Amino acid sequence: MPSDMFFHGEIDANITEVWHSFPGIFRNHWLVITMLDSGPEPPKMTGWLENLKKADIVTQSFGNASLIEPTQIEALFTRSQTFVHYDECFLFRGAPKVPIQLNEHFTAERCSFSKGVPDILVQEMLHIGATGFLADGGGLNYVVDSLAVSTALKSTFG
Repeated sequence: MPSDMFFHGEIDANITEVWHSFPGIFRNHWLVITMLDSGPEPPKMTGWLENLKKADIVTQSFGNASLIEPTQIEALFTRSQTFVHYDECFLFRGAPKVPIQLNEHFTAERCSFSKGVPDILVQEMLHIGATGFLADGGGLNYVVDSLAVSTALKSTFG
């Protein structure tokens, strides 16, 4: 299992705080949101998805995921209070080529990435070509393909 391609951890932050401290992590990346505010029905995402669509931030929705283009990432973080708690998103260097359908969620209150990452998540990241994963909720679980990013997150948010 090529899980050694990724660096992981659990920090005391949420996704929005990571963006405000390290916007470069998101620069030139596509974002796929798979859960917002831990809604009971991920496709509905407790109304947040509709707000993002109205603000022309969501490029496309498929299944329980919403695609955000690199040009809309700043608007996502500055025009809405989107990532508050119990959220998940994947980072891509280009537009994802396959639909994303997660049957499990990995927010920090469900599991901790401080010691490892579930194999199913690593397999999914490899399958869809994701370069990063962030999930907040009682802390923030992250998986990234950069040691420098992982080190910066740990040193800032410990």
